[in-house]
Amino acid sequence: MIESRGAALRAASASACAALCAVLCSFSGVGTGAGGASSAAPALEWSVSADGRHVAISAARGRASQYDAWLVSVADGAVRELEEVERAAPQLEFDAAGRLRVYTLDAERGTPALVWFDPASLEVLDSTRDRARIRAELEPLEHGWARVSTRRVGERNVARRVDWPEQRKHFALDSKRDVELSVAESEGVVFYTRRVGDQLRLVRRDLRNDSERTLVAEGRGLVAWQVSRDGRSVAVVERSGESRIRVLDAESGQLVAGPWLGDEAAWAPGESARCLIVSSGERRQVIDVLLGKQHEAGDWTRLAALSDGSYVVQIERDLVLLDSNLSERRVLFQGASLPSLSTREQ
Repeated sequence: MIESRGAALRAASASACAALCAVLCSFSGVGTGAGGASSAAPALEWSVSADGRHVAISAARGRASQYDAWLVSVADGAVRELEEVERAAPQLEFDAAGRLRVYTLDAERGTPALVWFDPASLEVLDSTRDRARIRAELEPLEHGWARVSTRRVGERNVARRVDWPEQRKHFALDSKRDVELSVAESEGVVFYTRRVGDQLRLVRRDLRNDSERTLVAEGRGLVAWQVSRDGRSVAVVERSGESRIRVLDAESGQLVAGPWLGDEAAWAPGESARCLIVSSGERRQVIDVLLGKQHEAGDWTRLAALSDGSYVVQIERDLVLLDSNLSERRVLFQGASLPSLSTREQ
């Protein structure tokens, strides 16, 4: 539980809990948010590669919205700075081919550019200044097959329609009955909730043959749900007396794991789709669904799960690698050692 971090970090646990909930509730695939940094400190933006071998990091450099960028090896903690990037923006992420893609500014022309790096060698594999291509790259098809249309509801955008351009198929929610839509990585598969009276029903729809299967029927008190990144499981929060969380098979609706007591649940970002963050009030737990292991959460503002059961977590502005028991293995990046913005601007 990172006991070596001491009482000073534990004093920040209340704000860390709020930041974690904010990050996880807005998660969609690989996360790039950060929390817990003051206005005078460079906030970190980071993402983990699909194979779990590298972490890409950026931190603000000054008032000119300039950023420094680094690549960290998870295996040994080796840190390499992306010196070829003159002015990197926070959009550092890994594409489907495993390349590191960086949105930056072309130093010679002063125009936006995308640069692709080989994570192993940091060799530049590709780059473009074409605005149309940049726009297409930064706004790709959801999971590679679907285009999602959203509508503003309160303070968030809610998916209402999905188009499958390759098959010329689409599915739109019924504005009078349907509530929420989510797209799976599996081509042609979507999930949505339908209101029946004052209850919700969770449905899996296959656009390939226009078939549907009810995963959670009304009457179970469904209040929230989230499909795992690989589309194989769905975590549901049900409230009928006590609030309980279950993990279901996303195709059959059969119970996979749980139930656990808790008010909120979210799949942790990262390459693994087996880790849940469960919260109840100020209490947080990390649950390894595959192994059925439960741990009390530590003092971090963000967590990414790796396929071997280990985790990358952010503690204030440091990134730390934890093992499957949440014990510290090594510090990957010491963002706390970076000079503050006010110092850099002098």
